[in-house]
This record gives sequence, structure tokens and C-alpha cells, in this order.
Amino acid sequence: MTTPLDFSKDIELLKEFNTDLIIGIDEVGRGAWAGPVCIGAFVLDLNNHSLINGINDSKLVKKEKREELCGLLQNNKYMVLTGELESINQFGIGLTITNLITTAVQEFNKYVAEQNKRALFIIDGQFKAAFGDNSVKRIKADSTFYSVAAASILAKVYRDNLMTQLHSSYNQYAFNKNKGYPTPEHLNALNKFGVSQIHRRSFKPISNQLTLLNDYN
Repeated sequence: MTTPLDFSKDIELLKEFNTDLIIGIDEVGRGAWAGPVCIGAFVLDLNNHSLINGINDSKLVKKEKREELCGLLQNNKYMVLTGELESINQFGIGLTITNLITTAVQEFNKYVAEQNKRALFIIDGQFKAAFGDNSVKRIKADSTFYSVAAASILAKVYRDNLMTQLHSSYNQYAFNKNKGYPTPEHLNALNKFGVSQIHRRSFKPISNQLTLLNDYN
């Protein structure tokens, strides 16, 4: 059983960088074949937030528990941003995520300044881009830092709900189950029905499918 996260790792960085707030940032949907990518950003203010038991990387938390935790986390300051298909297909998934994170950092820097406080951003993963002197990038931050795990849960529940809604228009692909990620069922549907309007045409498996279709025609 996965041990839920507490504030300890966040507090270590809070003390190291001498800040008032920790803001965790994580993305969900990077590896999906269809639908948008999302990033979550969660403000951990230890003076105004009590530990919620069960917080961890959203991939390690069962669906029902994730939704319960999401409801509790929404009582705090947070943000979920969406990278649409147009951006993914034109600029690529990496730059789309980078741009979303940049936007979140800029918006929360304004908020922090208005509060007359200092914040440190903890960003899950490694990026070439620099997000400011008040940010750090950590691999597997979503399973290490409470703030990042909280951001992960908020973003995943939001994106999963969005994919479930899209299922009503594209039910042959079972987006309500796979959320746009690669599965044998998803691949079989692509082979049978072809590429939909919400598939990421810049992704190799999808572009290969389009190439085969064009060759056939």
C-alpha cells in the first residue's frame, strides 16, 4: 500500500529557500493519443491548510479516492490550465506543456506579490526552459511533494472528466475508459474507425494512421 504524503519534503524546501508558500505544478495527459494536456498548480500555505490524508501522485490513487480528494483540495488556491489540440499539433507536446507552466507561474507570481509573500514553485519533471529564480524542477516530484501531488490530482480529475464528456461524441474510442491513452481497445478502434478530430495528429501512432489512410486513398 502506498504511503500518503505529508508536508515534510515541502517544508524542507520552504526552509531552504526561505519562502512563505510552496506552489506545486504537474501535468497530466502527456502520453495520451487524444484530447488536451492539462497542468495543475496548487498553492500550499501551511498557515491556512490542514493536511488531507491520502494525497499522492494521482496515478497511485484510485479513481473514487481521487475525486474525493479533489473536492477537498478545491477549497484552496489552485489553477488548472488546458493545452488544446491546436497547440499540441502545431508546437508539440513539450512546448505546449512548457507554455502552460510559464503561464501558471506568471499568474501566481502576480497573486503572491499581491499577498506580499514569497513563493517557491516545485515543478515535476525536467525542462530546458527556466521558469524563474523562485522555481525548482524535480523528477518524480508528484510522488515526493504534497503540493505537487495535489496539483496532479486536481489536473487529472479535471482532464478525466473532460475526456468522459468527449466520449459522448466519440464513443467508438472508449475515451470514458482509456481517457485518450494508448490501449489495445483504443488501437483497435483507430484501425476500425480511423482518426477522430480530437486525436493528436502530431503524435507518431496517429500520423502513421493518417499516412496509411492517405496511401490507401
